[in-house]
Amino acid sequence: MQRIACLLIGITAACGGGTDSGPANLTGVMPAAKSVGARTFAGPDGSTPPVNVLGWKLEFFEQDPGADCLSADTKVVARVGIYTNQADDGVKPQALLAIGDIPIVVASPPPVNGAAAATMSAEGANMIQGLVSITEFHLADAMHGDRIKGTITAGGQDGAGGGINISGTFDAPYCPEED
Repeated sequence: MQRIACLLIGITAACGGGTDSGPANLTGVMPAAKSVGARTFAGPDGSTPPVNVLGWKLEFFEQDPGADCLSADTKVVARVGIYTNQADDGVKPQALLAIGDIPIVVASPPPVNGAAAATMSAEGANMIQGLVSITEFHLADAMHGDRIKGTITAGGQDGAGGGINISGTFDAPYCPEED
């Protein structure tokens, strides 16, 4: 029985990694984001008719880097959903992102007219538009990304309709919901 317990502890330790958030500096949202994590998703874009596509969700956290990006105790202060033109065909495990600029549009979900389009939400902000610039998309293997680095430059409105600027950098590790 003790051997089984040791084996389970070893498996838990080996499979429990990969959920630490990475560094981020995102200003213009309150509270400011200090860390970030990335998750994959599949769902409809904003086209007419909608097309099921693969994408990435960047979640920006109030906590410092190293926070558990899957914990309910980690407070999300902003999200960026990146929708790609890569179809959810049931074969490809996740979207692969190209280096470059992706427009952040108000429509959610956004229609994808090029390689990708993004939408952003943040505490205390609405009507957000701008750019998310991918500077590095690190591949763990040919089909799986494990880190996204880049910048965000955007503008929107606060609750009173005044203009706000949102900007910063991120180094988002992949936070798998299940391994």
